[in-house]
Amino acid sequence: MLTLTFESSRIFAGISNCIMLHPANASEFEAFRRTAERCASGVLEACVSGRVGLEELRAAIEKLELEVERRLENVRLSVGGEDLHLIPYIFSVNRIVCSGRLEFSPELQFYACKSGEIEDVRKSLKKIRNAELRAIKSGKAEKVSKVNELEGAMLGYPRCCVKEFSKRKRLRNSGKNVRSLEGEIAEEYLKLGLSEALERAFREGVMSVLDSIPSSLFAFNFYPCSLKCKNAEKVGRECRRALEERGFNLLFEAGVIAAMCDLEAICVKMGKIRGKSFVYLSPEDIISRLLAVSKRN
Repeated sequence: MLTLTFESSRIFAGISNCIMLHPANASEFEAFRRTAERCASGVLEACVSGRVGLEELRAAIEKLELEVERRLENVRLSVGGEDLHLIPYIFSVNRIVCSGRLEFSPELQFYACKSGEIEDVRKSLKKIRNAELRAIKSGKAEKVSKVNELEGAMLGYPRCCVKEFSKRKRLRNSGKNVRSLEGEIAEEYLKLGLSEALERAFREGVMSVLDSIPSSLFAFNFYPCSLKCKNAEKVGRECRRALEERGFNLLFEAGVIAAMCDLEAICVKMGKIRGKSFVYLSPEDIISRLLAVSKRN
């Protein structure tokens, strides 16, 4: 639950009204995921082949989501004194891969929010669905960047970071030779000497790198427009304060270091550095291990 608490800091701080569940926290719902994605695949195939229209696709996908939500109606996540409600959402198109064409790959995600925010989150998800359907109707992969933009705004990411990420996705899907933001951020990570700070954190604990790690990495699966982005750093400071107010000292820093491990892994994949074993631990294990080392030291 450490990863969930780290992510929930944006809710605690009032920055976002929802978070996306990390796979580590959604593993118990894997059976729902497999079933929903299998059913959605059949509907998507029918839509791509022209046997059903977009509104029929919408209705079928939303029916699946309602069924998953019905099965989860008694599930509540209690985090930092807050009870979070789960809202399932099935993506029809892949919003991550940039191949120059629409990639139809149903993916069930879970968004967690406080009960008073449910309707606002549903409205945001409806906008995301409309953007997906417009992309499918157009047949243009670059239209999927609007999905990234809307989801980033819903999750409380800074506007400049969302704009840069979605712009690069749009250009790459349009066939432009533009670097991915994650690749560029990974190189910035190396230039700032953060790989050395990462090793020191695992060796000596979180306290040894308090002044070295970027607060801009306040969430998993998020890439700021720069590790020195002032807006992202501000969000990070607010998240840290919200966690500390609830007694989760050093959890923010440990979560940032876990996010740094993702950047380190990208650097390894790019052939820039050699991988360290700790890079491939799960975020939950990384945070737990770092907090344990820090406690001993």
